[in-house]
Amino acid sequence: MAQHNRLMEFNTLADAFLPVKDEATDKAIGEAKKAIGDAEWKKGFTKEKRDQVRSILKENGARYETNLSGKLMGVEHAETQGGGLTFNKLRVVLESDQGKTTLSADMKSEFAQRLIAKLDTAIKEHAGTDVTVGGFASEKEKDGRTFVDHVATLKDPDGQEIKAAEGHFEKARDLAAAAQEPLKAQGMDKDVLNKVAASAREKYFTEVTEGLHNRMVEQGIAPTQVENKGPLPGHEANLLSAEQGANGEEKWYSLRVYPDKEGNLLATLTAQEDKNLISRQSKLEVKDGKDGGLVIRGDGFGAKIGEDRQVQFFESKSKTPIQGKSKNTALLHPAKGTDITSPGMKNLQKILDTRLGQGKDRNVGKEVA
Repeated sequence: MAQHNRLMEFNTLADAFLPVKDEATDKAIGEAKKAIGDAEWKKGFTKEKRDQVRSILKENGARYETNLSGKLMGVEHAETQGGGLTFNKLRVVLESDQGKTTLSADMKSEFAQRLIAKLDTAIKEHAGTDVTVGGFASEKEKDGRTFVDHVATLKDPDGQEIKAAEGHFEKARDLAAAAQEPLKAQGMDKDVLNKVAASAREKYFTEVTEGLHNRMVEQGIAPTQVENKGPLPGHEANLLSAEQGANGEEKWYSLRVYPDKEGNLLATLTAQEDKNLISRQSKLEVKDGKDGGLVIRGDGFGAKIGEDRQVQFFESKSKTPIQGKSKNTALLHPAKGTDITSPGMKNLQKILDTRLGQGKDRNVGKEVA
């Protein structure tokens, strides 16, 4: 049986997932728009319109699905072009024995933003495992008017709803308010203010999505890795700090270095107390140090890799070394689970040798930290 490779999107009128660029589906949606009328179509969801759209889909032999299931293998930001405009899209990749399903959703949509908040939690706990994405319209009455929320659902392998990570909507709201503030002083009308707020929210959730993608790549989970299941090339160092958390928890500082597609060396810095993530900073530049070695600077703390591969973590502002519980440095070594004989790891080793001055030519022209 042939495996599918399909692109799906959530249609708010059908209240269901539909295939993109599918002849039967496109024909059915065209008929539905004509039957409902342009003005009513633009007003959005009602139960009556949902039933009418679904009926026309069935008449045309087009399928709709109320949920999508598979292993969570990718979360990405994509840009599409149309009518001279650029559109930001959320892409979620699910894989199963039947093939690959990619869910595409407008980044500015309520559905996408709600799903992103849940994906933040899912990547911590369920990346690479079976999840189910769903969605539905929720009608609410207020002041004699009907409002519709397009709710995203995300269930874990046991069918339990995955909770949205806290703080995202508050941050997006604050950024939207900050973007509106100078325009309010200029007396801009409500339509302009709403567009500015929507743009600020879209930008925020786009950046969150890019961060989620980086986290999955760091875990070695990405659609391009399905054949190889192992983590992507990377070297890491982990230091148990002498300092404890507020409640006596162990505090760890970690560094991971990895190459991008062009062969440039990038890094991720993380800090956590027990299993609670405090800080994660990805795609950080790796610079040559003034006295040799390599330096990575993050917000709050950084790390220096010596030519002997020993890593010293330090506070960014004061440059004070962070003291370890048993030792003050940690050895940079191949990340757990990576195949050191793979082409990717061999390439990373060569890049590190060169940048640390142990190869034939030390990389010149790099900015010195």
